[in-house]
Amino acid sequence: MLLSTCNRVEVYAATERQPEPTLDQIAKFLARFHGLDPNDVLERLYQHSDEAAVQHLFTVATSLDSMVLGEPQILAK
Repeated sequence: MLLSTCNRVEVYAATERQPEPTLDQIAKFLARFHGLDPNDVLERLYQHSDEAAVQHLFTVATSLDSMVLGEPQILAK
């Protein structure tokens, strides 16, 4: 799942494939798609797994992790 707003792009993935895609692979994909340097993309990535990923998604979806608290942009789409 991709979540994109005016100031963020997040990639959420669930896979049974082992090993899972690395941050480097995701950075290369995003950089290639947008014509950017993969190193510039990689330095801005972070990763959450398992319960931490779910908690982060809900924090973002409820706009608790937004530039403006209570911003309806994500759930309104």
